[in-house]
Amino acid sequence: QVMLEGAEKTALTENVTKAEMDPWVLLSHKRAAQATKEGILSDIQLSIEGSRKDEGIRPSMSQRLLDRLPYILPGGKVITAANACLMHDGAAFVALCSEEYGKRHNLTPAAVLRFGTAVGGDPLMSPKTAVLAVEKLLKKTGLTYGQIDAFEVNEAFAVIDVLFDRAFPGMRERYNRFGGALAYGHPYGASGALLLLHLLKSLESCSGQYGICSVAAAGGIGSAILVERI
Repeated sequence: QVMLEGAEKTALTENVTKAEMDPWVLLSHKRAAQATKEGILSDIQLSIEGSRKDEGIRPSMSQRLLDRLPYILPGGKVITAANACLMHDGAAFVALCSEEYGKRHNLTPAAVLRFGTAVGGDPLMSPKTAVLAVEKLLKKTGLTYGQIDAFEVNEAFAVIDVLFDRAFPGMRERYNRFGGALAYGHPYGASGALLLLHLLKSLESCSGQYGICSVAAAGGIGSAILVERI
């Protein structure tokens, strides 16, 4: 409830309209459906009871459907059942170890963790912290956003997509290449690992070097990490 109220307040405060968010919802489902069709993520997925299908992805998502879905909050004006992510069960893991440990056990790393940071923001407008964390990371590392080949941001709400696009124009093709949480859902405790797994596949697909994951959390805390693909 608090996150929903925060997303609603953020959208109204930052003048983000439903019409501005709708294209991001459509894009997320379109990209996720295409990635599924092409099997891009199949080598990092495991079947559950014989099913490899993410139930939240809607290949037939359309503007007509978006216009029919209700606002979630009583008296709400912008946050709907489409531009807020679904709550899913899910699990994911990544292995993080030192370079020494990896060599000792003959492990081949996919990437190196170069930097991580967190930022505090208004707890009543937590979606903003996903962008604030990326801005802080870039400032601390001295990189420009144009040097980042892939971004994976947890789109718990489409308002986050809009704020990212405003802050980092021209990065849409590098952002959530295979769709985001609006399509895949947001399983508690798993989303961070899912973001990193998707980021590694995104970097692989574009032969990129640097990638950033970012997430906004309840309480106004944003976190971001920088990885370098090997």
